[in-house]
Amino acid sequence: MSKKKRTKKIAEKLSNFFLAIIFIAFFVTIPYFFILGVLSNFYPYLESWIFALIPFIIVGSSLLLVFIFGSISTDYEKMRKLREEEARIKREKKLKEYEQIRAWEKQQEEMEKKEKAKRKEIKKSRYISQKVKREVWRRDQGRCIECGSKENLEFDHIIPFIKGGSNTVRNIQLLCAKCNQKKKDKI
Repeated sequence: MSKKKRTKKIAEKLSNFFLAIIFIAFFVTIPYFFILGVLSNFYPYLESWIFALIPFIIVGSSLLLVFIFGSISTDYEKMRKLREEEARIKREKKLKEYEQIRAWEKQQEEMEKKEKAKRKEIKKSRYISQKVKREVWRRDQGRCIECGSKENLEFDHIIPFIKGGSNTVRNIQLLCAKCNQKKKDKI
């Protein structure tokens, strides 16, 4: 507990104590003297021990009232602290949720960036230059090297790109669409 809070707590206790003393002094002594004066005038035959009990009754009842009001004020204080604690917990919960959402968003952004980079790499690396295409066309004489067809020809990687094949003349061949589908990604 900080020094400020301790000082505040002590000040509250002292102020409650002084209020109780003022309350007792005002509401005990004045009525006592009033009752004492009234009773002694109207009932002169009452014994003195009854007069001795009256201050104790008044002080006891006033202390009881102070205790009740004091407990009520502490109940209000407890309720206030409880509300503050609930508000703090809600704030922390919202902050955690926000941080989790933000972390998830960052993760998604990073994944998207990686995917874009992969797509760019794939597009760039799968691209077969015109020079390589011309040389392969000349070498394979514009025919499928499997069946000899001249229709629906495609440039095919001998070692599939996905398995590390390059875009060089040595790794590219001409196949018709039918033969290329049969081959798929086999070497």
